[in-house]
Amino acid sequence: MRISERLMYLLGIALAITYGLEEFLWSFILVCLILVVIIVGAAFEGLRFFQWIFIVAFIGQIILVIMDVFSMIALGIYCTFLGFAIICSIIFGEANFDRVKMTGPFQVGHKEIFSKKDGTTLSVWYPMDIDEYKATINKSGRNSYYFRYGYTSRVGLTKATSSWGTEDHVNPWFFKYVDDVRMDTV
Repeated sequence: MRISERLMYLLGIALAITYGLEEFLWSFILVCLILVVIIVGAAFEGLRFFQWIFIVAFIGQIILVIMDVFSMIALGIYCTFLGFAIICSIIFGEANFDRVKMTGPFQVGHKEIFSKKDGTTLSVWYPMDIDEYKATINKSGRNSYYFRYGYTSRVGLTKATSSWGTEDHVNPWFFKYVDDVRMDTV
């Protein structure tokens, strides 16, 4: 569960209400709290795409709250972006594969085989019995991480998303939100 993201949206709704009531002191306090939640959440959980949508609209609200200026148009734009980010988060979920439902008579097993000769690792996925899967999925070390090598996996993904033949990739921190995602494989 992404606590910082949900707290950011909850404080964002409170900001829209206080700004709409022209309570600029409370709006300023909420702006400060949202900034703290964004910074702490980015450090520990990473930022997902829909949080960036909220942050884009939030930047304009910061300026208006600090200047003590009320604008119904700005409030409408902010609420539109906030609502869009919340609705998309509800529709698309936590981005951790928790809504993927396996069908069929098997579950998925996973094993990594390391070759000492070449120094390479091979990931193998195979079908397994559902009863055996249920008995072993919660054992320590059995549910594989999506990024099995942590930071190294993130660097590989960012390099794979850069333009062909260049090193101008995004910072690996951009994909930090995927660090704790598990594949639900034994």
